[in-house]
Amino acid sequence: MARVYSTDGGAEITLYQPQMTDWANFTTLSALIATEYKPTKDAKPIFGVIGVSADTASDAEAGTVVLSNIKATEINFSALDLQPDFRSVARSRQVDAVG
Repeated sequence: MARVYSTDGGAEITLYQPQMTDWANFTTLSALIATEYKPTKDAKPIFGVIGVSADTASDAEAGTVVLSNIKATEINFSALDLQPDFRSVARSRQVDAVG
């Protein structure tokens, strides 16, 4: 599963399904999101990772977990000098990346 976002400047950012890395005391979830960034639609993709954390409330009977207070904890693209377009979309789409 992936979600693709476009910036006003024509860049595309693809966020793939988050991979949980920790669920401390079943109250705080940490995850990593594989991410693809293309400065233009036809550009070669640059890959990286976005780390997120969230508070959780679980309902074992219903089999659901609700995430709240979702935050980006890291943005790591070793081959990319983080451009303004990328930073603004990554920050504004925090909830969408996990939700």
